This record gives sequence, C-alpha cells and structure tokens, in this order.
Amino acid sequence: RSGKPARAVEALGPISDPKKVVDPSMLMLIGEAHFANGDMKQASTYFEKAAQTKAQQPIAQTRLAQIAMASGDVEGGVRKLENLAVEEGAPAQTDMALLTGYLRQGNTDKALEVARGMVKKSPNDPMAHQALGSVLVLKKDLPAARTAFAKALEVNATYMPAVASLAQLDLQEGKIAEARARFEAVLAK
Repeated sequence: RSGKPARAVEALGPISDPKKVVDPSMLMLIGEAHFANGDMKQASTYFEKAAQTKAQQPIAQTRLAQIAMASGDVEGGVRKLENLAVEEGAPAQTDMALLTGYLRQGNTDKALEVARGMVKKSPNDPMAHQALGSVLVLKKDLPAARTAFAKALEVNATYMPAVASLAQLDLQEGKIAEARARFEAVLAK
C-alpha cells in the first residue's frame, strides 16, 4: 500500500513457496504483492491456488480475469468477469473490474449498466456513485454526472474523488470559486 510492491514481494519471499502455503488469505496477499509488482505469472500462480478455496474464490477469480486483461486478453477477461458478476455475493471489485473492462473496449453503454447496478447493490457506497458519475462524464451527460458525484458526497461528505470530480466540472464551466469552495468545505470538516 505504500507503493513499494518489490519490498512486499521480498518480505514475503521466505514464506512464499506455493506448494507449502495453504492459508488462502496468505495466498491472496502474496498474489496481490506480485500483482502490484507487475509479475502477472507469479500472481496467477497464487491466485489460481487461492481460487480453489471457497472463501477466496470470487476475488481470486476476479484478479485472474484482471490479469488476462492486463496481458492483452481483454475480451477473455471481460467474459470471465461477466460470469463472476452475476454470481450471488460477487465482490464489488468484480463489478469495478468489469466496468473497467467495458471501458477498455470502448463500450460505455455496458459500463453504464454495470455502474447503475453497482449503485443499486450498494447505495451507501460513495465509490459506486463515483463510478456512475465517471461513466456519465464519458457519455457527456454532465448534469447526471454532477448528480451522481453529489450523491457520493451525500453518502460521505469528504469523499475526495467526488469532490475532485465536481471541482473538475466546475473548472470546465469556468466556476473557479465554486471549485475552490468544494475543497475548502472538505478542509473545514
């Protein structure tokens, strides 16, 4: 999390034998370290093993689909994510990864569908409203995007991605004072 994935891989090295690690959460941690370090082959090894356990299976499968997309198989990764997203209890990361996959394909309509589904599933998650607003900006529906970003702030008044998005829209409209006021309001809180 501190932006030093190589150090994380190094620190986990002594306990990273994929044949000996059996704790699914440890498999995920080691896989995440390799994923963040850009070593998709090693990350896949750990995620595939973690995916064999019920507890880690959904997020491990999501990571494997993200690796597929990062390795150039965007369509294959999106297909995997589509299958995972319809399963009951699919993690929010799956929806976010699917939304990203659709955007990489240039399919803003499907991305918008996923974002609306995220808001429906998690109306109290500012990230879901932020995702919806971001897709709406891409679709050039700025009034609806403003509404989504405002809803994210209604859920969490100091959610910085929404503050920054609204300020960016303000700046595009030449409303410099309004943009500044948004950041000052957060600082006041």
